[in-house]
Amino acid sequence: MEVFAFVFLVALGATTLVTSAWARDYAQPRVTLLGSDRGISVLVTAGSARVLIVNGTDPASLGNAVSKARHPGLDRLDLMIVSGNSAAAQLVPRAIALLNPRVVMSVGSAASLSETTIAPTKVIEHSTAIELPDGVIITIDVWLAAGGENDDVTWSARIDRGVASVYWVSDHEDLMNNSLPGKVDVTVIGRGAPANDTPFPNSRVIVTAGESISGPELRSMAFNALGSETAILRVFAGEDVRIDLDLQGIRSVSGASQAASPTPG
Repeated sequence: MEVFAFVFLVALGATTLVTSAWARDYAQPRVTLLGSDRGISVLVTAGSARVLIVNGTDPASLGNAVSKARHPGLDRLDLMIVSGNSAAAQLVPRAIALLNPRVVMSVGSAASLSETTIAPTKVIEHSTAIELPDGVIITIDVWLAAGGENDDVTWSARIDRGVASVYWVSDHEDLMNNSLPGKVDVTVIGRGAPANDTPFPNSRVIVTAGESISGPELRSMAFNALGSETAILRVFAGEDVRIDLDLQGIRSVSGASQAASPTPG
């Protein structure tokens, strides 16, 4: 029993140290890109706050990516922001059931939840800023889709800390609006592939879902729009890619599938 008690106490102490180290690491202001099959969701962490912006087509792959991104014992999710569009009616309820967030906000409407008993705490209909610890700010912008011909909206989330910035758009149509930021560190297309005439903000890095577009095609589009200095990345289903929100700006992103920029012919 004495040996057992000693081993148990050592194991408990080691577990406590590891958990504390994980907690300190995860308290660092960070954006984690999560592959969810033809889409990319975003987990924003700062201090004790955890916010998930949901997109994609497969809740199972999203759940796998979230599980990889969160350490054991740190599985709490404070806020989930979801599309209210009816096209998200398959993904959103299943993602909520799978990840069990404390609070749910939908963007534009609550049509994606109309067949469930889930009611969002808030429907975001206009530009909304959400402040997190350590100076992290998430700004949600909303536009009517299809020129106002239906009730759907397109939307974006800009995550800022100091001069660091990640601009996530729910689909490539958001990049066609007249309110693009002039310059950001990282632009993430949440779902779908950009078109040949899609404009991009001046970005150090462009990220899309790996299942949405081939590497050569994406390289060509980004090269034509921004030149060879922009890094091109793809995130596949179930993958997680961490981006630290350095106050001095985001210089590079590692951990995703990189596609080198083409050489001018």
